[in-house]
Amino acid sequence: MKYAVFVSCLFILFSGVLINAEAVRSQDSVGQCIKNAKEDYKDCKDTCQDNFQAQKDICHKVDHSCATACGASLEQCEEAPMTTLHACKSGCNTTLTGAVNSCRSQFAKGTEKRDACIDLAQVNAFLCRDECREGVSDTLKQCRTAFRNCISLCPPPATTR
Repeated sequence: MKYAVFVSCLFILFSGVLINAEAVRSQDSVGQCIKNAKEDYKDCKDTCQDNFQAQKDICHKVDHSCATACGASLEQCEEAPMTTLHACKSGCNTTLTGAVNSCRSQFAKGTEKRDACIDLAQVNAFLCRDECREGVSDTLKQCRTAFRNCISLCPPPATTR
């Protein structure tokens, strides 16, 4: 009798292991299937965006390869000022975090002094970020003007709709 109970328990245990193993395999295949679907979606989205941009260029009566080259030049031109802008704004945000923490340590929660202190820190951070934007504004304008000039020199597309 004990042997039969032992064998039955072993059978139930191994059945559970097999069922769990199948569930894990099933989850792995579902996960891989979802991962593949995401990759397909991204590829499809990229292709659709490229097709859309090509059609837009045709609508504007601009050769797509020329417009793409102008766009690449714009991205290259904007890279340095945008890096500068992000670094500057990051510094402003770091200063804001420090100022807010200082306000919280100096004044009790819910007090007008704490609120006023945090408000002032936020205003100063806004002004700092605004100065960052103004610091790169002229350079970005030059990049965009060069892009427009580049596009204006592009020939019409080989086929128009």
